[in-house]
Amino acid sequence: MTKYWCVNFETVGGLHHGIQNKLWLMGYQYAKKGADTPGRKSAITRNWRRLEEITVGDTFVAYLPGNKFFATAHVIAPRRPKTTKDRSDTISEYLKRGKAYTGGYVYFSPSVAYENFTDEFGYPVRIDVDKWENFVPDGVSVKGPAFPRHKTVYAAFDIDKDRFDGIKNSLSGEPAKTIIPEEVDSTETYLEGAAKTITVNAYERNRGARSKCIEHHGWTCGVCGYDMSELYGTLGEGVIHVHHLRELAALGKEYEVDPIKDLRPVCPNCHAILHTSSPALNIKQLQKVLSRRNPIQWPAK
Repeated sequence: MTKYWCVNFETVGGLHHGIQNKLWLMGYQYAKKGADTPGRKSAITRNWRRLEEITVGDTFVAYLPGNKFFATAHVIAPRRPKTTKDRSDTISEYLKRGKAYTGGYVYFSPSVAYENFTDEFGYPVRIDVDKWENFVPDGVSVKGPAFPRHKTVYAAFDIDKDRFDGIKNSLSGEPAKTIIPEEVDSTETYLEGAAKTITVNAYERNRGARSKCIEHHGWTCGVCGYDMSELYGTLGEGVIHVHHLRELAALGKEYEVDPIKDLRPVCPNCHAILHTSSPALNIKQLQKVLSRRNPIQWPAK
């Protein structure tokens, strides 16, 4: 029987890494150096035991603390087949030993969980998914009773189908907040161009198109090549605009947007500069302007 799980990515950076690589990362692992506190050991045991309950075909909801939900996916077996060079273990033996691995791949039979120490991101404990769907980069909050503490102490906690359906419906239909008119924000289909009046004539946008664009092109600016988190740290994680390569104001009619061909992620700075002229500058024009300037020097981290 299919189970539904909210899986906590803990950080925005972890969420982005998981979405892009079609997996969930869990942060509970024994210390490589030194000793874990009794409380830490208890949390590790509790969460690794939970991994034994997750099976192929179960459904995940990507979650961050604060009642934020970002995407849904189905659990699959590890995408990378085990090789003769990889280690094998069981969760029970791992917990009994109480010692972390430090390199390569480790497969925990018969669990779907494995560890990958070749990824520099960290958080080696992973479970693969087929693909993340209904992805909303900024996440959605869903009305309903708060999750009880006895559930949220787990990195993965089960929810019922009704709660899952409510989250999925919110993800597939949540409107985006428009900061610049070219930001994506509106209906579920990839049709654009229906004009609406606010203070100026803006265009309805599509949340799904924005999500598909970022999923394909990533979170770095298509003009300057920077990720906002490089400048602002965690405050800048996930801050990205979506720029339409076609001049919508000039089209004046509805058209079907291709999120990969027609849209590009750009940082707020470059996005604003692109629209300092009408029609807007194209990305190559602004890159040429930047190439004649001194390289951007971010403050020391």
